[in-house]
Amino acid sequence: MDMTQIIETADTDSREADVFHRHPLYGDAGWVCVIEPAEKTTDAALALLREAHEAARKRAARRAETAQ
Repeated sequence: MDMTQIIETADTDSREADVFHRHPLYGDAGWVCVIEPAEKTTDAALALLREAHEAARKRAARRAETAQ
């Protein structure tokens, strides 16, 4: 999923619900946040969480392989 397609522009109100925003502290690291996820953001939020979980699982598996 292309992050630039789901993150709203900097002109949006950072308090707006059901919209992706750059995380206020960790946005430079690629983190996003959603206030009250609902119809517009639920599918994308779940897809991003699954993607992040899968990437973490693969990193853990690689580390386990190199530790042996």
